Amino acid sequence: MMLSQTNIALLTAFGGIVLGFLMSQLGDYLRATQEDKRVLKQVLFNQLDLWVELKRADVETLQSLSTSFSKPY
Repeated sequence: MMLSQTNIALLTAFGGIVLGFLMSQLGDYLRATQEDKRVLKQVLFNQLDLWVELKRADVETLQSLSTSFSKPY
């Protein structure tokens, strides 16, 4: 009877260690995923901002001006 109670206590302790480890790993994974999403959102925002600025600058007009200045007379 005493051996059975000892085994149950050891199994409970071991189960708690395994469960704690798995929960820790899950937390780390979720934190890393959240950080990756934050970085991706920042990159997409910067790309959109650059695209808007280029559209506002009218790149085609700037290209035609730059080629007209570089032509020899």
